[in-house]
Amino acid sequence: MNRHSQGTTSRNFIGFTALMLLALWAIAPAAFAKANPWGHASVAVQSTINGELAHEEPGYIALIGDPIHRRIFVENNGETKLMWVTVFDAQTSGYEPVCVYVLMFPGERRECNIGFAAVAGPSVLTTYVAARGVFWWTQVSATDTQHYYGIPGYPSVEVEAFINGEGASTAPGPELAEGDEYERSFLVTNAGRLALSNVKVSLVTAGGSNAETICVLDQLEPDDEQRCRSTAIAEVGSYEADVIVAGSAVAELTAEAETSLYYTGIEGERLAANPRATPDQGPAPLSVTFTPEVTTDTAIERYQWDLDGDGSFERSETVGRNQQYTYAEPGEYEVTLRITDSRGEVVDGTVKVTVTNSPPKIISAEASPSTGELPLAVRFSVTAEDSDGIASVAFDLEGDGTYDVTKDASGTTVTVTTDHVYETEGRFQPLIRVTDGLGETATASFPTLEVRALEEGSPSVTASASPQSGKAPLEVSLGATATDPDGLEMTTWEWDLDGNGAYDMQSTTSPDVTHTYQRPGTYFPRVRVTAEDGQTAEDVVRVDVTADFDLTVSVDTIDATLGDTVNINTELGGDVPVSIVLESPGGVVARTLVPWTERALGQYTDTWDGMDDEGAPVKEGEYRAILLYEIDDEIRRLDAGAGTGGQQYNPSRSRIPSSFKPLAGEPLKITFTLPRASEVTAFMGLFRVNTRLVTFMQREVLGKGTHEITWNGEDDSGALIELPSNESFLFGIWGWYLPDNAIFVRSGAHVTSLSVSPRILVPSSRAREESNREATLEFTLEGQAEIEVTIDNTETGTQVFKQTYPAFEEGENSIAWDGRGTDGDYVAPGTYRIGITAIDGQNHRSMTAFGLLQVYY
Repeated sequence: MNRHSQGTTSRNFIGFTALMLLALWAIAPAAFAKANPWGHASVAVQSTINGELAHEEPGYIALIGDPIHRRIFVENNGETKLMWVTVFDAQTSGYEPVCVYVLMFPGERRECNIGFAAVAGPSVLTTYVAARGVFWWTQVSATDTQHYYGIPGYPSVEVEAFINGEGASTAPGPELAEGDEYERSFLVTNAGRLALSNVKVSLVTAGGSNAETICVLDQLEPDDEQRCRSTAIAEVGSYEADVIVAGSAVAELTAEAETSLYYTGIEGERLAANPRATPDQGPAPLSVTFTPEVTTDTAIERYQWDLDGDGSFERSETVGRNQQYTYAEPGEYEVTLRITDSRGEVVDGTVKVTVTNSPPKIISAEASPSTGELPLAVRFSVTAEDSDGIASVAFDLEGDGTYDVTKDASGTTVTVTTDHVYETEGRFQPLIRVTDGLGETATASFPTLEVRALEEGSPSVTASASPQSGKAPLEVSLGATATDPDGLEMTTWEWDLDGNGAYDMQSTTSPDVTHTYQRPGTYFPRVRVTAEDGQTAEDVVRVDVTADFDLTVSVDTIDATLGDTVNINTELGGDVPVSIVLESPGGVVARTLVPWTERALGQYTDTWDGMDDEGAPVKEGEYRAILLYEIDDEIRRLDAGAGTGGQQYNPSRSRIPSSFKPLAGEPLKITFTLPRASEVTAFMGLFRVNTRLVTFMQREVLGKGTHEITWNGEDDSGALIELPSNESFLFGIWGWYLPDNAIFVRSGAHVTSLSVSPRILVPSSRAREESNREATLEFTLEGQAEIEVTIDNTETGTQVFKQTYPAFEEGENSIAWDGRGTDGDYVAPGTYRIGITAIDGQNHRSMTAFGLLQVYY
């Protein structure tokens, strides 16, 4: 560290100055009358860095290379004079004197200055001052320590907010339907030059009184960006929240950024059709599964499908089954689902399916011979296939962008050849273009097409591989034959086994080598021979290594609150980089179980406990285990969600009694058992009429096990149903298995029982009537949640009361109702349906538990 100082006395004058001062002391004692030679000796030192005190770490913050100015103040704070007051700068190499004061009187103060450029990292600057009193045995000293921290730049962070992938940092934001689940994501970028740690992303709503931590990023390097996500349920109205990002850097520095999150919640429709297509795009022929997702406050009586987009509904049914359809021709298809509810209302919903034309597949392309002396006659052979037929194959023989030869073809699989003589020495990389019957093209330039036209007298070589394809680990025997026009022998055989440009093996005796390919992919091993005259030749052969991959889950249902786990078993057919993620059916990543890592061929088991990346339980629902792996720089997905599941069945259920008495506290209870996690539709209809009266569940995802439905004889609005004469109720239930890689996580709060007492409420305002003036709603709660209470008039279906009560603990709980509606007035006499729903911290809504109550005046 280069330093400069001011206030230093030259050492050449030290002896002379000392003698002069001693003489002056001897002849002029009056001049030193204020100094007591027998008094107390003491020295003090205080320093600053660029004008600031910096005694505590990390101290003064400086940019690397900026000037550091240290001002060192030395004071004789004793009663006698001091001699040889020396200021030392303590460095790693020792103490370096920077200022010397031969004599200082009591109360005298001197300043010493040091300057240098800031270096990276923490630095401790220690100043040591030593002095001698009048008598040689009197010695005093003092120390001062300052700190500074050199940084390349100040920390900075930026954040952008998105909803369902759409920018949401400016008002009014995206439009969302009430009750829809949406993904909010935040892109956090380190815009500074310091690494950040513990970067916390928070969402602040309700005037700053409610802060929610979305995620905490452990580390964010300069210029790095990471995205954190969470889901929520849309509410009606204009939504605004502050997004605050704060992270820590070195030297106790912090970086903060703010933005806003907006959306506009639209009141949900009481009837809506939202068909889902899986997949919704791909090459022909494309097989698609359609799922009828609907929003309704009553029963759906008919589902109609226009699957080919021609305007006519070719399929119609009453259950809500999945539909399968295969699109043979490319194009864009608008599929329509039409639903009709029990009120006779009809609504359509559409989903777009894009079917593309797959480009032709070039199976092989070779040049033979690929190397030799001029003039070199080469035959090119190309094999390609396409379900729409191959129309032509074009050859760019020089690799200069101009197609020299185009040959017509016909058939779904063709082999086309062409011959060319190279008259000019050089290395050429021909290009092939194949066009199918619909005009889609594919181009390729394989190493096996490379031509090396050599000068006269050069050798030629032909490589071979056996086998040329197979599953990893694939043992391949590589060989070559070489000739020289002058009959010279080959002195060296070299092999680049994986085609990466580096020769791995060399032999002076044999061209044969055996190599095992552990990693799946396409390889182009290259042989190079050298003749006795030093001339060389090369050739390339293609080897295709394939692999099988598999993923299974040990169970399809876990309860995260009970510590349940699921084993995700993977089988890798070769050495590959892999990652395992858990996604919602909509593709939102809920947990990265295995970050990208290299794994060898074999079987692996990874355990998931139903937690997200932050260690909190995921929202209750369906998740799918996805294996990601990389082959030839392409990331591939193993996702059983598109090809398994969806099988329809009738779950087993309890016997339905011939009658029930809800007003007497004896509702109808139906238990049903799912052998696997499934989507469930359950409803009540009439025995002799094909109609639905009430829908209990509409494609609701439930875990494996036994479930219960409690019914008090009301429709979806809460109105009691009047059973026609000579009729009886008919219960219907359908299940659809989830995909083989699906896991249902039970983590939300649930209301497991509800009792209402007394069954007759007398909410009179007269003071003398004390009995039955309040109803007690007793319920059992699993998990912590807020409770939503709704009360509906069973005669009119009108909702008279709705209120949310916060912070209920797990266990037995109760809420009192005094018979007043939301408007504060007593409700009219009659029968009312009480509904209790648990809403947990992740906005998961439990199934609503219902009970009946009569109000009497």
